[in-house]
Amino acid sequence: MRKTALEGEVLADTSTWIVLRDRETERPRKDCATQYHSDMYLEERPLEQIVEEGCRMLRKHPDKIPCVIEPGSPETPAMDRRKWLFPRDVTVGGLLTVIRRHTILKPDQAVFVFIGNTLPKSSDSMEDVYDTHRHRDTGLLFIQYSLERTYG
Repeated sequence: MRKTALEGEVLADTSTWIVLRDRETERPRKDCATQYHSDMYLEERPLEQIVEEGCRMLRKHPDKIPCVIEPGSPETPAMDRRKWLFPRDVTVGGLLTVIRRHTILKPDQAVFVFIGNTLPKSSDSMEDVYDTHRHRDTGLLFIQYSLERTYG
């Protein structure tokens, strides 16, 4: 059992998943700019293991959406974690806020999220995005993010 750094909620068998609730507390960001996961999440482990893990998370947290969030390119700074559980009513804008908090970004960098090779609207709920774009085999929502310089 361990407490998540975000909520203090005790979780069993979810040591690598971060559980988010509607009200997120501040969390210090780690310097993770040099970490880039060059292999796609699905290529790192057997598909059966990923499917079992996704099913376990959905059984344990039926009100949450299991997501795998990865940088879209080697130049994009990685987050300190890849696997997240989001409440169903969080919007894509809330997802962008989480990504901003957990990566090392410059103030002039904008974050863009790609889900299933599409750019969702910030007002879309994660539940709608999950229903449309979840992986058919694993039940996970795979999200990639990238950065772009703004203001010059």
